[in-house]
Amino acid sequence: MLVVGVMAGGLLSGCGIDTRSAAERVSEAQKNIEMARYREAIIDLRDLLLDRPDELDARLTLGHALIAIGDMDAAEKELERSRLMGAPADEFLESLIYAWQSRGNHFQVLAEARPDLMSTPDKGDIINALRARSLLALSNTRRASEIFDELLDRRSPLEAKRIALIGQATMAENRGDVDTAEKKLRLALELVPDSAETFLTLGRVYLDQERYQAAIDVLINSRNNEMKARRKDWFFIEAQLAEAYIGVGDLESAREATRTLEVIGEAHPMTAYLRGRVALETGDLPQAMEEFEQVLDDFPSFAPALTLLGVTLLELDDIEQAEMVLSEAVIGDPKNKRIRRLLAETRMRMGRSRAAISTLEDGVRNNSVDAPMITLLGRESLRIGARKEGLRYLRQALAEDPTNLRANLALAQQYLADGQTDAAVAVLQALPTDVIPAQRRALLIRVAQIDRSDVATAKAQIDALLRDTPYEPFLMSLAGNFYLTIGELGRAKSLFNQVLQQVPGNRSAMLSLLEVDEQTGDFSRSRELFRAANAAEPDDLLPLMVLARIEAASGDEAAAIPYIRQALDKHPTALLPNLIMGAHAMRTDELELAEQLARVAVERYDDSARAHALLGLIRMRQSRFDEASGQFRRAVLHDPADAEYRYLLGQADLAIQRARQARTHFKDALARDENHMGALRALAVMDARRLKNGLANQYVNRIRTAYGDSWAATVAVADIRAAQKNTAEALTLYQRALAEQPNWPISLELFRLRKAEGRTNPDRSLLEWLAREPDHLDALITLAQFREEQDDFLDAIGFYERALKIRPRHKLAANNIAWLYLRRDRPGDRALALDAARKAYRAEPGNIEIADTYGWMLHQNNEQEIAIGVFRAAMATTTAQKNPEIAYHFASALFNNQRPLQARDLLDEALLSDESFVSRPDAPSLA
Repeated sequence: MLVVGVMAGGLLSGCGIDTRSAAERVSEAQKNIEMARYREAIIDLRDLLLDRPDELDARLTLGHALIAIGDMDAAEKELERSRLMGAPADEFLESLIYAWQSRGNHFQVLAEARPDLMSTPDKGDIINALRARSLLALSNTRRASEIFDELLDRRSPLEAKRIALIGQATMAENRGDVDTAEKKLRLALELVPDSAETFLTLGRVYLDQERYQAAIDVLINSRNNEMKARRKDWFFIEAQLAEAYIGVGDLESAREATRTLEVIGEAHPMTAYLRGRVALETGDLPQAMEEFEQVLDDFPSFAPALTLLGVTLLELDDIEQAEMVLSEAVIGDPKNKRIRRLLAETRMRMGRSRAAISTLEDGVRNNSVDAPMITLLGRESLRIGARKEGLRYLRQALAEDPTNLRANLALAQQYLADGQTDAAVAVLQALPTDVIPAQRRALLIRVAQIDRSDVATAKAQIDALLRDTPYEPFLMSLAGNFYLTIGELGRAKSLFNQVLQQVPGNRSAMLSLLEVDEQTGDFSRSRELFRAANAAEPDDLLPLMVLARIEAASGDEAAAIPYIRQALDKHPTALLPNLIMGAHAMRTDELELAEQLARVAVERYDDSARAHALLGLIRMRQSRFDEASGQFRRAVLHDPADAEYRYLLGQADLAIQRARQARTHFKDALARDENHMGALRALAVMDARRLKNGLANQYVNRIRTAYGDSWAATVAVADIRAAQKNTAEALTLYQRALAEQPNWPISLELFRLRKAEGRTNPDRSLLEWLAREPDHLDALITLAQFREEQDDFLDAIGFYERALKIRPRHKLAANNIAWLYLRRDRPGDRALALDAARKAYRAEPGNIEIADTYGWMLHQNNEQEIAIGVFRAAMATTTAQKNPEIAYHFASALFNNQRPLQARDLLDEALLSDESFVSRPDAPSLA
């Protein structure tokens, strides 16, 4: 037998003990913050708080440090804890307000940040100014304006006046009065000349207006010696300068600014973020991705980095990963229209139209969409058949901008789909020439007037358009797709090639050509195009995946795998490469690798039904059926319309003896696909085992009606006949299927049936399969176990040894061969047994049967102390405590190690057990 236990040892290394007092550590952290060494300060403060969670000054300082780096979630938690610990409001409230406001918690500011909490009226005025800022954010402009005016009219502290002026500037900018906004901010600078926030607000006004040079001028002027002395303020000025330089396209100056940032505050997330922006602007996508991921490793909710990481992934065609990243960005910044649009467009590219529509509709509800996004929402709603909603959104977009070209074209397209050609033409004719050139409009009108009800007429009209406008890629693509639809593949291919002559590298035309090639079976042109695309952009995911698809469709899986490996190397977290490579690893019995890949897919893409289904299939192979059932349930949850996931859930439930639930799932699968082979077969087998052969035969008839005499139907009916105990017909059908298409599961089933029938040489199908596949692990293990049952130790050992050459850490083979060596007992066999048991134990130390084998082999080799350690670790589990065989083996080791009292207790437990065990006859003599 065998099992667990893992013996880990470690030495205490000479870790230096921090002898500084708490006050000294807080003081050092404050100095680090002033020098913009935030990471050092934060790490030291968090370390201090682990030992001394009640150290108030440390917690306050940590909160202020987190505010400085923009980690507002964490800052809020630390400052809230400081409040609960009794910190004076003067110490935390202003910073806590900044945290609340940065996260949009303005109601909390108004509810909890009261001026009377502060120790002086001046400090109360500052809190009141910040409250007005929250009122402004909540669109209570009148009350905010009153407070700002009041603070500016009376003798309030300069800091309160400065905040009020910034508030007035914000109101002016919101009205579109940029001149007033600028005047207010310059007045704020006169009051408090070295206010970094004011400089940054003015710089942000210019950046938002894309007045990059004005931003550069004001920021350079702010970068005086006093500002540089306050390194954290200098840091943010330099960061905004880098943004401005990127805006004017001066990437060398932007790089210089990021180098300065590295000197001032290398560990700040903004440094890596801006390096990433420069890399993205220069087209260095891998570097950009590395920088943005570095930011997110430390600060997972940093919305700007999430957004640009999503953009980078889209550029790399890693659409699944981009969708996940942009989803997080929308959660972090729900009002950001740009992020929301990117997420919606990404989901459209993935074919997840309903998710895209939901994203945009959420934006409509919280006023974070604009007219182009409403147009997008209307177009996508129409595309999925939601005609009423789609038309409503398009009309809403056109009410805001009657000349919106996309909305008008989408409206015209829907009229065409409804058969309202005149209405479509009227929409197009109404478009002014400053929106669309007259020639282009005339072309679209002719396209709209194509008679789609008659193929011959449509062909004549399309060909006439091509003659009149021979070099128009849009028209050639339209014509190509039309000819593809009606099955004229040669004509379609010619047109798509013409598009590529006009627009080399056009992905849409390349993918359309791939669709043609898939129908003809000749992939030479697609292979050539995507190999060229891969050579030009080796990091681009799409060409790699298409090339793998081409090779697999050509029947050469071995040629497809290298492309998938490259895709994984370059995009280790992308969904599709992980799924394909995971499925391949499972087919080749590399279950550890398969599990690793599937787990990456599930962790990164929790809403991917395919990812959960793959992990479920792996769990089935590992006989972890409860976990498999859970994974298939998640797959069904994410894709309830797919029959296969419901079938797989039924299989998992059947394996854990939930027959009623399994039957329900199989019937659910048939409700979605009435000819689902697996569900038909499974229900028939279940009925056969319940001796309801009439019902089983009805399923047989359905299989034969749907699939005739196909190979799959023959195998399914054979399975059903075997369940009905009609062994003769089952054997005949399996043999017919095996002759048509050699297959391991059928070879195994033939062996099982022949063995159950007591036939001569029942293993001949296994031997025939092994002759075809000499390194087939399952065949070797099955034959070894069969020979072991026949007491043919020599052959059994031979098959196990062959299996271990293929996979040295195969735990079952290593475990069982150890016992066989011991039973054979030739010179040297005990050493071989111990070595095999050790390999099995290292492969799976938590398996009690493997641990038992290893402990027993150690005992047989007189290594009693180690054996006792292995047995003790195994006996820590409840399952092992109930196993009399392990108790007997443990007792034997203890007797040999002169520990008779412990041994007798274990031996008594074994002998009193109701469980039978192999060594029971030997147990009394041991005592």
